Amino acid sequence: MTLEPACIEVGNMLCGPECTVYRIAPEEYPDTAGKFFHRARACIPMSGCLAANHVLRLVGYSDSNISCTMSSHLLVLTTFPDGDTARRVARGIVQARLAACVNILPAAQSVYMWQGKECMETEHVALIKTTASGYAALESYVQSHHPYELPELIATPITMGLETYLDWITENVNT
Repeated sequence: MTLEPACIEVGNMLCGPECTVYRIAPEEYPDTAGKFFHRARACIPMSGCLAANHVLRLVGYSDSNISCTMSSHLLVLTTFPDGDTARRVARGIVQARLAACVNILPAAQSVYMWQGKECMETEHVALIKTTASGYAALESYVQSHHPYELPELIATPITMGLETYLDWITENVNT
């Protein structure tokens, strides 16, 4: 088996202009089933290259095609103090094409420290699907429309997903 990704190692993050990760086909190499390799070295499964907003995503594989290609899709989390605010900001995000979709979850209990005091509040969690290239504009929008002084805004790479769904995200986000 020959793996020839065009990647370089930077610290303990992996990145490169043609970042590629390989998932070994279990039928062909049973002793390596489920393991991921980056430049023929073991890699954390489903890890992302966060440098330059690169994210790794699995694609279909077979004996002849076991490579993964770079993706740039993100799942962004934020919370709001009430459902009305969550819906208003979510609609603005989608209408501005900063994200393809925002899911608003029902009330959640948040326990956190704020200005030296323990707080417990009911909040609504928003799950925002966007692209890495659209993140900066999304962040700016959320900061300017969010009622909190310090809004929670956490982005995590989408490393796997239905390819047509990920394409839909890309098509519906202005970058």
